[in-house]
Amino acid sequence: MLRGGPWNRLALTIRWLKQEYVTDFAPDSKPPVHMPIAYGLVKVKKVGSDTGRSKKGDKSEKEAVDDDLVNLSQCGNKYPRCSVCNKRIQAEDHTLKCVHPKCQMVSHTLCLANKFLSDKGTMNEVLPVDGTCPKCKGAVLWGDLVRLKTGCYQNLEE
Repeated sequence: MLRGGPWNRLALTIRWLKQEYVTDFAPDSKPPVHMPIAYGLVKVKKVGSDTGRSKKGDKSEKEAVDDDLVNLSQCGNKYPRCSVCNKRIQAEDHTLKCVHPKCQMVSHTLCLANKFLSDKGTMNEVLPVDGTCPKCKGAVLWGDLVRLKTGCYQNLEE
């Protein structure tokens, strides 16, 4: 199932919950390389409020987007430019940032997805699997970009 569409393009993690059930994958049925294999129970950390109500002191989604744009801005521009299409990024735009700590790449989600798909010659697909950052030229997995956007990597040290 993991080697066939559409599952083979998703940023899934294969997790063995109990050590006594772990078995090796046969060479011809190994999962795709972008799907990590993890072991042990899932540790859940609450990333944000899913109730729609923010607690006192919590930032709204709009404020968080504005903060991201201010942090990404360079040369005094409030709204940086997309690293793919070079258009100004507005507060309401859906964006992704590079996972490499020193890279300042920010782009529209659709621009970057289309670039990754185009570079790989897979324009008939919906989701990219991986690509090369247009700014730092580092290899990135699409799932890592989305995880960074959703706050999954917020407690990691650089």
